[in-house]
This record gives sequence, structure tokens and C-alpha cells, in this order.
Amino acid sequence: MGNWVCIFDNVDDDQLLCSVLVAGKRDLMSGSTVASTKSLLEYVPRSWNGSIIIMSRTREVALKTFHHSDLIGVKPMENSEALELLQRKLEQPGKSQESRQLVNALEFMPLAIIQAASYIRNRAPRYAVSEYLADFEGSDRKATSLL
Repeated sequence: MGNWVCIFDNVDDDQLLCSVLVAGKRDLMSGSTVASTKSLLEYVPRSWNGSIIIMSRTREVALKTFHHSDLIGVKPMENSEALELLQRKLEQPGKSQESRQLVNALEFMPLAIIQAASYIRNRAPRYAVSEYLADFEGSDRKATSLL
């Protein structure tokens, strides 16, 4: 088995990983279905050649789930850095007002900026920063689906 990485993104609720899931398992002797219970974390493989990255905006969730020494904090970028990242990923020079508003709405977080830029670039020329910003600010549900 080669090297691998498993990424869980937007884990902002500790119940997602630790809650008990019920899965039906067929008993071969009786033919009936037997319920088994395991948390999602029990299904995640563990090995020396693999890495698991769990990303959360909520430090409390991370501390409930993992040891403090296993946490790596990612701080927001500076405004100018975030704007430059967006422009580079969009492959568009210039810093428009919409771009400034978008990096602000994304709280200057690198991963969110890269995801937004990829989404916009993959839909260009029919989709622009202004449309992404309008969709993102339209509702929490839409913002979550965009991220």
C-alpha cells in the first residue's frame, strides 16, 4: 500500500466523528440483520504510511476530539496576501472591489480562497467574482455548499 492522505473538511460538530452510527450487518447463520455500533472514527484507517487531516473552524471541537499536541492552528492571511492569492488563482491581474469583498467574506482563510477561486475559474466566463460573492452572501446554506 502506498502513501495516502484522508481529509475531513468542515468538521465543526464533534458529534460527526464521535457519534454512534448504526449499520445493519447480516448474520450468516440465522440470516437476520444484526445492528452494530461504531463511531465514524473507528472506520478511519490507521497506518504509518497514511495521514489523516481533520479541519475545523471550531477549536473546542478539535480539543474534544484530539490531543492538544496534535493540533495545528491556521491563522487568517493578511488582507493584501489574501487578495494576491485570489488574483493568482483566478489568473486575473488587478484588485477589484468585489475581490476585496470576497476575501473579507471568506475571512482571509487560504483554503476557502483557493476553493472559491477554483469554483469561479471552472465556471468562467459565465461566472465571476461578483456572482460568487452574491451567492456566498445570499444564505448560510448556499455559503456552506460553495465551501
